[in-house]
Amino acid sequence: MNEATTTLTRAVSSMFILPMLLMSWFYLSAQINLWQFTTTEQTGVTLVREVIGLLKLVQQRRQIALAASSGEPNQAALLASTEHALSVQMDKVAQASDKLSSSSLKQAFEDVKHKNEAIAKADAGGFKVYASHTKLITAVANYVRQAADASNLTLDPDLDTYYLMEFATLSLPDAISDLSSMTSLAQHAARASQGGEIVGTELARLDALVEYLDDHMQQDVSKVIAAHPDYRDGLALTSAMQLIDKLREAALDSPGSGGQDKARSIDNAGTEVEAALWKSQDKALAHLDALLTARKNAIDRDAMLAFAAIGASLLMAVYLFYAFYLVITGGIKEVQRHLHDIAKGDLSSDAKPWGQDEAAELLFTVGEVRTALSTIVDGVRHQSNQILDASFDIVNGSSDLTQRTSAASSNLQGAAASIEQIASNVKSTAENAAEAASLANTNATVASRGGQVMQQVATTMNEINAASTKISEIIGVIDGIAFQTNILALNAAVEAARAGEHGRGFAVVAAEVRALAQRSSSAAREIKTIIGSSVERVEFGTKVVGEANAAIQALVDNANRINALIDQISLGGQEQAAGIDLIRDSMHELNNVTQHNATLADTTSHLADKLNDSSSELMQRVALFKLTGEPVRS
Repeated sequence: MNEATTTLTRAVSSMFILPMLLMSWFYLSAQINLWQFTTTEQTGVTLVREVIGLLKLVQQRRQIALAASSGEPNQAALLASTEHALSVQMDKVAQASDKLSSSSLKQAFEDVKHKNEAIAKADAGGFKVYASHTKLITAVANYVRQAADASNLTLDPDLDTYYLMEFATLSLPDAISDLSSMTSLAQHAARASQGGEIVGTELARLDALVEYLDDHMQQDVSKVIAAHPDYRDGLALTSAMQLIDKLREAALDSPGSGGQDKARSIDNAGTEVEAALWKSQDKALAHLDALLTARKNAIDRDAMLAFAAIGASLLMAVYLFYAFYLVITGGIKEVQRHLHDIAKGDLSSDAKPWGQDEAAELLFTVGEVRTALSTIVDGVRHQSNQILDASFDIVNGSSDLTQRTSAASSNLQGAAASIEQIASNVKSTAENAAEAASLANTNATVASRGGQVMQQVATTMNEINAASTKISEIIGVIDGIAFQTNILALNAAVEAARAGEHGRGFAVVAAEVRALAQRSSSAAREIKTIIGSSVERVEFGTKVVGEANAAIQALVDNANRINALIDQISLGGQEQAAGIDLIRDSMHELNNVTQHNATLADTTSHLADKLNDSSSELMQRVALFKLTGEPVRS
């Protein structure tokens, strides 16, 4: 596997391990913080223990100082010894407080020192001694609270240690301080037999505080015991509460009276209460320190277990990632080998996955790809052969098409020239047809006029025929008259013959008349013959004229029809000329298209040559692949 893949695998491994390391770091950081937090609390417990010791000494010194102010013997040595112990304890508190860097804690300690120094300057009166020491005790009790705050004790996260802390550092020290103040004040008032009303008021105030703190302490202790029943013997306050009630009753009984006996009784009761409470205080601090130590031990144990678990998990993760790396690299290398074979054109190897993981699925997919490529290559080979054959056919067809297109272009050019000639002839024919139509119109007009003239001639011939008939009739009349005249002349000759000589002249006249009558009859017969012949000719002429009229009328009709046909021929010639023009334009367009087709045929032939070359090259490239059962081609 190459460096990039190795780097990627490491990056992926880091992506898985990094969140585990971060979570481990967060967990361990939280545990370390809790351990340090608990350590600070233990430092606070140590400081509180030292401050509690200081509080004890301050309360003791107040008791001794009050006794000394009341004239009790042997108090000076006790007071000096207590002050020395108090000074030593102050140094211990200072050393313990140095471990906690808190400005409020330092300020509280300065207040304690200031109140302690103020005691030496205070007046020697008993109540003033009480007041100055009480201020110091209050400052020390406040210092205890500041120590609890500065050491995180007041922020303890567990309920049992929190309530134990509250009992040991807050409610119990305050209760001890108030009970000590009640004891000291009531004891001094009884010993001095003074300050009854004022002391009673202060004692009532202290009693109210003690009552509140008693309830608070019992609540804290009950919650701690509920979590740790084994602490009952050391923290139980039942007997202490009885002693506290006894002290409260004695202190509040007629303050400022009772003398030394009452003072001694109050002192004994207070000593018992303080001893019981100091014992509970020591137990509480010891239990608190033990719980904090147990928490630290648990943190250490949990941390060690966490370290062990994290280490084991990391080792297991490293092992698994390494195994995963080996499996992945082996599978990837196998995939690479097959891919390299495929890249070299060897499609004959069979991918055999190692298992059923992702690499095996990838290898199986590579096998499917190889199978698909084999099918594709086989199909491409087959199609390449067909394309090569088709390209040869296309080349031949393109060449033939080019030749045919060139021939068609030449033929179209000749046809275009012929169409041009035909168009010219058709145009000339159309023009001649138009002129013939014009002449036909003229002929039709002339024929129509001839028909009209022939009609008039026929009419005239009819009239002549009628007149000839009448003349024939008149000639007949004349012939009859001549016949009758001849008869009369004959009769006259007969009569003249009868008359003889007298009738000779009449006979001559009658003979002349008879001769004239015969000549008239002969002439009439000749005229009649001529008139008859003329009538026959006139009838024949009339018939001929009628036939001529009918022929001319038919000629006129034919001329009109010819005129219409020639008009149609002329219109058809014009339309034919227009159609020939369209054909000529179409032939020109067809010629242009044919020439363009010839150009395209040349281009197609050229592209077919390129296709042939590409097909050959494709065949050569496809031939580089090795299919199953084939030798590797170089």
